[in-house]
Amino acid sequence: MLQWKNAAILAGAMLLGGVAQGQTADKAAIDTALIDSTLKGFTDSGKLVGVSALVFKDGQEVYSGAFGMADRSLVRQPEVQDFEFNYGHWALTPGAYGLVSTLDDYSRFTRMLLNGGTLDGVRILKPETIALMATDHMPADIPDANKSWLVTDKGHVGFGIDFAVRTAPPTGNDKAGEVGEFFWDGKADTLFWVDPKNHLTAVLFTQYMNFGKVPLHKAFRDAVYKALNIPSALPH
Repeated sequence: MLQWKNAAILAGAMLLGGVAQGQTADKAAIDTALIDSTLKGFTDSGKLVGVSALVFKDGQEVYSGAFGMADRSLVRQPEVQDFEFNYGHWALTPGAYGLVSTLDDYSRFTRMLLNGGTLDGVRILKPETIALMATDHMPADIPDANKSWLVTDKGHVGFGIDFAVRTAPPTGNDKAGEVGEFFWDGKADTLFWVDPKNHLTAVLFTQYMNFGKVPLHKAFRDAVYKALNIPSALPH
């Protein structure tokens, strides 16, 4: 059964896009129609209730889009299941469980990471902290069988502190991206990534369970790099 969660709440966050104060978005250099059609294809086909995205390059917003499904035929997940994971009994309680934000705020977070810990002239984290977080610390002798949660669909990656870190260029059916990028994806098929080589950040919001059953992440990543004409990031 296809399930969605809290789509009415998410819809409000989807429509909060905008250019950061003092910046002028230059969208002439990006094929926004390609990304639009990619995302809209998932809602028009009934695969997703809603999806929204925000892409920044060189400190400027170059893409924002939000699309919703016309006929809400997906089945909402029972509310008790929405909180089952967050309120479970864990030996170490994750500090982020239950946090709520918007597409814009999450994008600001990614830009702070890209800027080495600063945002709008304010230092949040030290550059050394960002470097530590975005460096692969996974021992090379750990076999793939023991890290299937990391290698199944994320391409050639290691793991830093909170992030997957791409360690080799994409090949074959891998998702687009650059060596040195760091990223993570959420249980409900959300995604963000930071690409230092191309001074790019991207955030993708949706609410779809089960994770990875819809090829949204690959389609969005491929569309972003094709739209920006960055062939080095595409699988070879």
